[in-house]
Amino acid sequence: EAFAAIIGAAARYLREAGLLALEHGSMQAADVANLLERHGFQGIISHRDRAGLPRVTLATVHPSLEEQS
Repeated sequence: EAFAAIIGAAARYLREAGLLALEHGSMQAADVANLLERHGFQGIISHRDRAGLPRVTLATVHPSLEEQS
């Protein structure tokens, strides 16, 4: 899955406390949040679009993730 690849590699490209924003389908917010959590991201929050559907999930890089890359 594309999200798994992006999330798995993101910490290598983001600075400490860097923000990752992922736009996704309205039925994917929980799966994306779970992937982010499993990869150690913090501050995970989904935002809704104008129709009230979850559309974008944000998360920040935990400092120890950056050190692993």
